[in-house]
Amino acid sequence: KGRKESFLLSILIYLFSFLLTLPLDSFS
Repeated sequence: KGRKESFLLSILIYLFSFLLTLPLDSFS
């Protein structure tokens, strides 16, 4: 039942960690 939720959660964590590794200069 919770497989889809855990899948989406893993994607959110992956995207969040990816954003953290990006240099702040790319946002400006």
